[in-house]
Amino acid sequence: MISLRTLEAEYTAIRQVPPSIGHLKRLSLVNLEWCDKLISLPRDFYKLKSVETLRLNGCLQFRELHEDIGAIREVPPSILGLKNLTHLSHHRISVELKGEYKYLRWKGCPLKSIPDDFFNQPRLVVLEMQESKLVQLLHNLKTLDLSHSHSLHKSPDFSQVPNLEELILEWCMSLSEIHPFIGHLKRLSLVNLSYCFKLISLPRDFYKSKSVETLLLNRCSEFTELHEDIGEMISLRTLEADHTDIREVPPSIVRLKNLTRLSLSGVESIHLPHSLRGLNSLRELNLSSCYLADDAIPKDLGSLISLQVLDLSWNDFHTLPSLSGLSMLQTLSLDCCFNLHTIPDIPPNVKVISFPLS
Repeated sequence: MISLRTLEAEYTAIRQVPPSIGHLKRLSLVNLEWCDKLISLPRDFYKLKSVETLRLNGCLQFRELHEDIGAIREVPPSILGLKNLTHLSHHRISVELKGEYKYLRWKGCPLKSIPDDFFNQPRLVVLEMQESKLVQLLHNLKTLDLSHSHSLHKSPDFSQVPNLEELILEWCMSLSEIHPFIGHLKRLSLVNLSYCFKLISLPRDFYKSKSVETLLLNRCSEFTELHEDIGEMISLRTLEADHTDIREVPPSIVRLKNLTRLSLSGVESIHLPHSLRGLNSLRELNLSSCYLADDAIPKDLGSLISLQVLDLSWNDFHTLPSLSGLSMLQTLSLDCCFNLHTIPDIPPNVKVISFPLS
């Protein structure tokens, strides 16, 4: 038996595997499918460096796979069918049970579509597959993380995931197309597309979303347009688009009554609306390194009654409009504004001020 390479014990009534399995130094495949009384494997099993494939589909009582799981390379997708499994940690694959829902993390997943076994997993709500090639999804997903999937050119079809709440596609450096159904995801609240260097724009329907609260576009260096319909995104609270190629902020942005953070740092010579009046919830505005001239600063900057942090560092203006209306302002940054001749009237509550370097 010491030379055994394959152990096939599917559909048996086995309750436990003897610790001596740890002496089978050439064992490469272990098939225990539908051993519905099996609860766990002996610790000695996990010391084997030869096992490459472990099959546990249908082991309904199985509870735990140990972290030290040797050289196993293949854990089949049907592992999610183990109803009592609460934790799996294997190199790049992990499954966790939190409450009544399952979370699957599979870094570097080579699959382009999800095998049929996955579709019987109504409790799978979080799918993290960083560095993957996945294009087909699961109906019940709430969180989808495909970040660092460098070969992903088009996003998946979001009509497959109507319950999606969080979409994370950051560092998908080849991504250039977002499926238009994204605008019809009624529960979507977080969209992170940072570092998608090839992304130029978003589908027009996206801007009709009434649920998105956070939109992150940082370092999307070819992103050129925020559509005029952005004013319809009534739930938007955070918009970050640092170091993009956006040329103009649509005037409709002032309709975003819930917007609390707007960051456009490093968006050179961006054209801002003549008026920002209406952004009554805005607490943080970052326009640093935009190289804005005098006529590029909205004259009613002082109308942002909730503003607490204002960063205007690294700009080219000589003067600023009155800031006296910013009664909530606590931090004002004017670093490296070398052309600024006079500092405007500063609200009394400001605690931190950084001036131009001489």
